[in-house]
Amino acid sequence: MATLSAAMPFLLRNEGGKVNDSADPGGATNHGVTFIAAQRLLGFTTLDQLWNITPDQLLQVYGSPEYWRYDGVSDQRVASKLFDIGVDCGLGTEVRCLQKILGVADDGVWGPATLAATNAQEPNQLLQALCEAAREHYIAVAQAHPREGKFLNGWEKRAEEIPDAA
Repeated sequence: MATLSAAMPFLLRNEGGKVNDSADPGGATNHGVTFIAAQRLLGFTTLDQLWNITPDQLLQVYGSPEYWRYDGVSDQRVASKLFDIGVDCGLGTEVRCLQKILGVADDGVWGPATLAATNAQEPNQLLQALCEAAREHYIAVAQAHPREGKFLNGWEKRAEEIPDAA
């Protein structure tokens, strides 16, 4: 079964450091953790705390049920890709993309039906479909919010990435 510890290297390859770009609606982030999430989950009160987030604090944030919910996924690569999409696109986006692929209720809720349908899929095909769904999401965001269009090339490269086998 999938683990957060195996998913973290893939995420951190993509979420590699401090960003505070005014065009990014996520605001200030470090290793993908937004200041808002750090306030809520770690009690941070200053950006300096975010800029100095520790590996243990990253695990505390990403180990929370709102971020990591993929222990039951049988393929680590699928779980890692879902986790990466959720962190980058906004929590719940990864579940909605997956549910559309699977043809299950598109409610954005990770539950037993979505888990069972995920594990019933051939992992390589599902990963390809997740890559395409992420790419389509990024294109839609860039079209709806032209200010964010400057991120599209990087987003599309990220969408194409498939995690290594654990």
